[in-house]
Amino acid sequence: MLSLALAFGSLADDQSLPDDLTTAILVKLLQFNERACRTKSIRIHVVDQSELAKSIRKFLGTRIGEGQLVEVTIGGDLPVNGTDVIVFGVKRDISEYIEYAQEHSALSVSNVLRGVESGASLAIYDDEGFPGVILNHESSTREGQRLKPGILEIAELFEE
Repeated sequence: MLSLALAFGSLADDQSLPDDLTTAILVKLLQFNERACRTKSIRIHVVDQSELAKSIRKFLGTRIGEGQLVEVTIGGDLPVNGTDVIVFGVKRDISEYIEYAQEHSALSVSNVLRGVESGASLAIYDDEGFPGVILNHESSTREGQRLKPGILEIAELFEE
């Protein structure tokens, strides 16, 4: 089981996991997203993290529920053709990506802990050398996400 965030106080930690580990956890977490599991063609947009995008691309063709991962895009701009998941750090103002996720029912994921404080639904981060996952339920609800209860066996719940 993954190590969980236990204390939230200030979530100013910007430590990310190795890209391959972040990717493996992300793909596993998508199994708990009912929307992603029903989508035939799953698309992920990565904001300004080329190495993470390369790592996720290794999973192209992977089955997730009824669908499969068919596209991974990268860039600082908002996705042009839509996306099901948007992944970002917090090196820039992420409010436009959060708004995009809410308007387009895309799952927002940060690869640093502070991302949930900024409005991301999920953060996959380095918790003192161990993988950590935290879920911002209010953000995921605003994005129209339906997450299976089993996600709470992996993710700690963040309260705004």
